[in-house]
Amino acid sequence: MTRLPHLRAGRHGRVGVFNLGDAIAEHAHPQAHALMKVSGPDGAFSVAGEDYPLDDDSLLAINPWQLHCGPGRQSRAGTRMLVLYLNPTSWGSTGSVPLRQKVFGKVHHRMDAALKASARRLHHLLAIGSAGAKEVDDLLLKVRAAHG
Repeated sequence: MTRLPHLRAGRHGRVGVFNLGDAIAEHAHPQAHALMKVSGPDGAFSVAGEDYPLDDDSLLAINPWQLHCGPGRQSRAGTRMLVLYLNPTSWGSTGSVPLRQKVFGKVHHRMDAALKASARRLHHLLAIGSAGAKEVDDLLLKVRAAHG
């Protein structure tokens, strides 16, 4: 997986644009994050030992310290995705999330048309260098409201 030079941070987290290519070794990290395909062929990721599709309608939600790897066998180079890393301090009524608390109830989510349009818009703004913290936070908060 290669990161393109499109990375922006907001108050609620950060968003990067990545191209899928080579396999990603199984790993885990303390940030909850979500994957959203924005162009190219469909792919797949393994999360906690199960395979999940990454297609135009999917959002993959990965909890802190949850093992994941990808792309799966079906994935081909050329898939571009947004990776949203969520700040734990922006979750919950206490303003923080314990290190291993689940942020998402499940891995695979269906995105509605409004969320897909927001992701494509942010991807476009990142590509032309016009995305700011407000646009990043808008998408992060939409994902949290719909799927967190």
